[in-house]
Amino acid sequence: MTQESSHDQTYYGLEYLQQDLVDVMEKLVPQCTVEGQYRHPGPKHIDFAMNEAKEVGAWTSLNTDAHLRSVFFGRSETVVIVDGALDLGEFGYVYFVDWDQIRDRHRVVQVQIMGSDRTGQMSDVFLGIDLGTTGVRCVAFDSTLGVLASEYVESSPTVVGAL
Repeated sequence: MTQESSHDQTYYGLEYLQQDLVDVMEKLVPQCTVEGQYRHPGPKHIDFAMNEAKEVGAWTSLNTDAHLRSVFFGRSETVVIVDGALDLGEFGYVYFVDWDQIRDRHRVVQVQIMGSDRTGQMSDVFLGIDLGTTGVRCVAFDSTLGVLASEYVESSPTVVGAL
């Protein structure tokens, strides 16, 4: 999602606008804390999670709030690049939002840059960002040149809010 930075932070490291968003979403879609709070997950889904997906426990399916919250934001974001810079406005940032609070896991953010180079030739560049529990790995890949760069940075997931 794209949003401006509010500069001020809570004691837990969230920017005030991020915390406001969390507070609003908690009112709209309360965090799933007990079995049966929402219709999902049903017994068939729990059976699939345990036997097919090999989840570590039935409790890992109690993330209905995350699914419902993600409906409001979608799975992708489009940002225009103007003169080599993201066109986000004066205070804009791109944030990765993961509403699923049930368990730690790796998330991969895929960035695709489409357009033409200075010669007018169309090219695609893909940027993969693997958000792990102990750090972030970034890999840039050009559709004609292959891997351009790869880097790993250790950090906690809460530090990796703004990309």
